[in-house]
Amino acid sequence: KILVIISIVSSFLIGHSRTVIGYERFRSGYIRLLIFDPKISKTQIQKFCENPDSNAYLFRRSLQSFQKSVYQVLVVRGLLEPYEREVQH
Repeated sequence: KILVIISIVSSFLIGHSRTVIGYERFRSGYIRLLIFDPKISKTQIQKFCENPDSNAYLFRRSLQSFQKSVYQVLVVRGLLEPYEREVQH
């Protein structure tokens, strides 16, 4: 089992985290990232859930959409074993 999560922070000091949840690769070689951005409103997420095909644009980002000069990329590989998980009381 391998789970890979990529979180992109738009700057070391300023910005917010966006999480890559997938990507689309076209025959031409063009790649578009599917990104969860916390600035997407609850209403927009609900609209996506009702009609994913017409609202997928909410998660699609081209590589050119990253405008900042510095990004921090965090990659997490693997899953926690049951004994490693935090227990909530």
